[in-house]
Amino acid sequence: MLIAASGGLVGIMGEEGRALSKPVGDGFVASIWLENDGDTSLQDAAARRPGFTGRPGELRADLPGGQTLAVVTGRGNAARAEAACDTAHIVVTTATDPPRAGPCLMLDPEALGRTGTLALWPDGQGGWLPVSALGGARRAWSGRAAAD
Repeated sequence: MLIAASGGLVGIMGEEGRALSKPVGDGFVASIWLENDGDTSLQDAAARRPGFTGRPGELRADLPGGQTLAVVTGRGNAARAEAACDTAHIVVTTATDPPRAGPCLMLDPEALGRTGTLALWPDGQGGWLPVSALGGARRAWSGRAAAD
């Protein structure tokens, strides 16, 4: 699973290739993900692949190990992200003020601001191994302080 630093785009790998959570927006990120997969499809085609269910702004995906992902975007997303946390294991949201406590892993702009684009890999034990795009690097464009 790949999660854009904005929280607005999520990609999950399936039998037909990477399914994307939306057909437009975060286009540069989507094109890089697909290119790195060796996939020549456009973002809108990847968004039509099996993997996500629901309606725009409130998508779900089944994950390995019987876990569930919710992608919550759009108006009123903080309340919807909080509700999704009751039934999903991982919630990715663009809400700037989602709840901080709950049974799920909440990935919002604040959390993703610390990690940048994030990859989550199943750890084989029902959990997830996060790999940050920032990898501890301090870059002028990452919003982190410059190295001394």
